[in-house]
Amino acid sequence: MLATIKALFSGIVDYAGLFPPAQLSLSTAMANYVQYQASPDAWMLGRFVLPASRLAEFVTLVPSFPLQHLPLSLILTGGAGDMAATLAKVRSLQSSQAAIAI
Repeated sequence: MLATIKALFSGIVDYAGLFPPAQLSLSTAMANYVQYQASPDAWMLGRFVLPASRLAEFVTLVPSFPLQHLPLSLILTGGAGDMAATLAKVRSLQSSQAAIAI
């Protein structure tokens, strides 16, 4: 039964600590996510929700955290032109510390 529950709810909870009601700083939210990844309930943890406007700041903070992996759910805003520019920015931020999949 436990295996069925884990299969059903695996990765179901995305972490959005940057948004209300928590509205944490990016470094605090990332630290929380790392801590939650190490918990016995980590199997439920999904993606780290990040607005595209904070992507450059995120990439500068990544080396400060002992991450095995940090799957992102990137929130894009604006029209098609803005989206193309954001995707180009994402591609330019690829590094050995942050592998960002599009």
